Amino acid sequence: MNTVTNTKEHLYNTVKAEILDLELKPGVRISEAEVAKRLGVSRQPIRELFIRLTHDKLVQVVPQKGTFISLIDLDYVKQVIYMRFLVEKNILQEACDKLDDADIEKLKDICDSQTAIAEDGGDPIEFLRADNSLHRTIFHMCGHDVIWSIIESNNVNYSRFRLLDVLEKDIMHRIVKQHRKIIELIETKNKSGLKELLEEHLYQGLDNSEHIIDRYKEYFSK
Repeated sequence: MNTVTNTKEHLYNTVKAEILDLELKPGVRISEAEVAKRLGVSRQPIRELFIRLTHDKLVQVVPQKGTFISLIDLDYVKQVIYMRFLVEKNILQEACDKLDDADIEKLKDICDSQTAIAEDGGDPIEFLRADNSLHRTIFHMCGHDVIWSIIESNNVNYSRFRLLDVLEKDIMHRIVKQHRKIIELIETKNKSGLKELLEEHLYQGLDNSEHIIDRYKEYFSK
């Protein structure tokens, strides 16, 4: 990968992280000039960046008004959760047959990292990155990296919704507890219990959706 490509990827990953971490709030207007100045580059790579961000639905161009950080689409969130549930329940059951003791220990180590984050002031961004690391690792251990990449590429709405949920509620310890239970069920090859636990794990944020939307209504599409 050459220097130009590296720079483009760095710019994209930087702004994408700002969007997913809510540093750039949903609905906020952004301009090529402002982003170029802030990141210390010329307008040309930023122009290309905006095209890519638009393609990935991270920003939206409104004719005669400007470019805005995309709003959160709750219906999209619900469909992503449904997709995650359909796919992941099968992969977790696969994990019961494929994962060995070393794999289980690695998953437990990730859980320990999550616990440390939750107990050390609970940085929600770092916590959710560790959360994603656990799920991504299970997909990887089962040989499904491509499927995880597809899920991640459609996560712009879901990731931001989850961050708002974690900011709103003291649920970090509950999530870690669920993760440990998932690992335990994989370790004991308890396939029947995984479906119910995963459903609870993935859907729990929607139980708080009305409150989140009421508090952050300007972040959501109508």
